Amino acid sequence: MFILIWNPEGLKLSVVRGDLRVVFTLNRRYVYVTGVGHGTDTTYMGEHCDPIFDIGNSQSEELRNKVVHFFACQTAAKLGAASVNHGCLAYFGYDKDFIVSMHVSDVFFDCDSEIDRAFADGLTAEEVYDRVIAHYDEKIDELEGGGHDEAAAALIYNRDHLCAPSVDPKWGNKKARII
Repeated sequence: MFILIWNPEGLKLSVVRGDLRVVFTLNRRYVYVTGVGHGTDTTYMGEHCDPIFDIGNSQSEELRNKVVHFFACQTAAKLGAASVNHGCLAYFGYDKDFIVSMHVSDVFFDCDSEIDRAFADGLTAEEVYDRVIAHYDEKIDELEGGGHDEAAAALIYNRDHLCAPSVDPKWGNKKARII
């Protein structure tokens, strides 16, 4: 598990929850929080399923006026909307479990990583979503063309459960950007 934060100068810091509050305190100019971990509808978790963000702390300053992307199962269902209700600018995540076909796992991780690449390119949340959906569609076509129909079906499922401001305003502002 890691959390990556990005400030306007592009400085990237990888941290675990024990160090997280110190990093956020020292680096008040960060604009983007992204993490890879585990999740439930109310909690983003790290190693050993230790809670990092949950409904109880979604109103904290850590996510206020930030764009957030958690690559973790289910976190968009409740945590994402709660974070936006407490000032998060835009939230990207999944409202159901993220399914991975291990024999082509790089394709699955690549699709989700397109969110981070698109924000780093300066796109708005709406433009990020459009680019990510197009990337998913391209990879789905490649999997189907290669005879990986089950993997393609799983990727379709993930694509259809990606939550973002373009899907519903409860996940933030479509015009939010990090640079």
